Amino acid sequence: FYLLVPPNKSYLYYDWVIHPFYPKSQTLEMLQARATPYGYVDLAKPFHQKLESGFQDFYYPDDLHWSYPAGVSAAEELTKAGAGPSP
Repeated sequence: FYLLVPPNKSYLYYDWVIHPFYPKSQTLEMLQARATPYGYVDLAKPFHQKLESGFQDFYYPDDLHWSYPAGVSAAEELTKAGAGPSP
């Protein structure tokens, strides 16, 4: 069993919002701190790293749903954690 909490757009893009009108949520950090020993898969850090490198298409522009590249990245992170079929 792995816990994967998808970061939402507001959380993931917070560092690039010039004057955020909402406080940054600490929910993902709290979940990670509590669940890491039990199989927490962090998506916020790898997604954020890809965004810092210039990647922009994790979400549809007018929607909060993941795009195909975000789903692929999430699957890669789950595979790294040991989820999915064995080689």
